[in-house]
Amino acid sequence: AELQWRISSALMCLVLAVAAVPLSITSHRQSRYGKLAIAIVLYVALTNLLTVSRNWLFEEKIPPWLGLWWVHGAVLLIAVVLLLRQSGIRHWWHGRTMAR
Repeated sequence: AELQWRISSALMCLVLAVAAVPLSITSHRQSRYGKLAIAIVLYVALTNLLTVSRNWLFEEKIPPWLGLWWVHGAVLLIAVVLLLRQSGIRHWWHGRTMAR
């Protein structure tokens, strides 16, 4: 559990860096700091889920093989969905580029 906790802080930086890419792009009509609140909520949710997951791991409520990795997987899934939404999901499924 302690090893997973130490590795998860480095992994958290990588996952949040992937999530930062779609959150950094705004259109001209959006406010400059509109997506900053989303990024802050994502960070707070990630750190809280990691802390809760670590406590569950110490109390043996979740199996050691699951550990803290499910939290990073969930946030990475959110980041990938945001990336696909930004680039256009049809582009990925149909092989066509979307007009911008």
